[in-house]
Amino acid sequence: MLLGFLAQYLVDELSQRIEDDHGKMCLAGLYTGQMHNKVFGSGQCHINFAYSSTESGERIRCWVEEVFSTALHSFTAKYASIGIAALTAQEAKKICKLTWVKQGLPVLQNRHAELEPFLHQLGMVRNPDELQEQAFTCDAMWAQRRDVYSIVYGPGSLAEHLAHADGEYVHLSDLEQYAGSICKLLQAYASVLRNKRVKELNR
Repeated sequence: MLLGFLAQYLVDELSQRIEDDHGKMCLAGLYTGQMHNKVFGSGQCHINFAYSSTESGERIRCWVEEVFSTALHSFTAKYASIGIAALTAQEAKKICKLTWVKQGLPVLQNRHAELEPFLHQLGMVRNPDELQEQAFTCDAMWAQRRDVYSIVYGPGSLAEHLAHADGEYVHLSDLEQYAGSICKLLQAYASVLRNKRVKELNR
């Protein structure tokens, strides 16, 4: 009962605020056990938050912690006098806590005026802003650094090829095309570097 109340309260109070900050909130699961004797006194509510910048992520963290505390107060005030929920209401702050499994993760958010058209000419087209919902791997976020341009690029399709799911596969032709494009990228970039060195020497 407490977890259900908290889930609803957090969604009501946070979802729109997070969306306005260009983030997302997902109620990933509410668990209270599969058997009656496992239900009493235990459970978990999992919520995922996506954000578009590290600053936004920090704001979301602060909002969640603030609203979680308010939600516990609200539950206690609302159910303290209702017999079936009175004990839970009185003990809410003791038996329920907020734990961050992950927080402060980096965000792959970068643009580069020179490299984007360079990659575009090689067939590596940036995912349009209107297709940001399209599936992609999050592993590249760990390559994000200040003054470093990082991209997500790989063979095949994450959605069509069942990435990270049962039956995951990729066509050999996709791998060959990918290897060829990497070779072209290295050759093209090496040419750019050589030209830069020549210009510097001619100054």
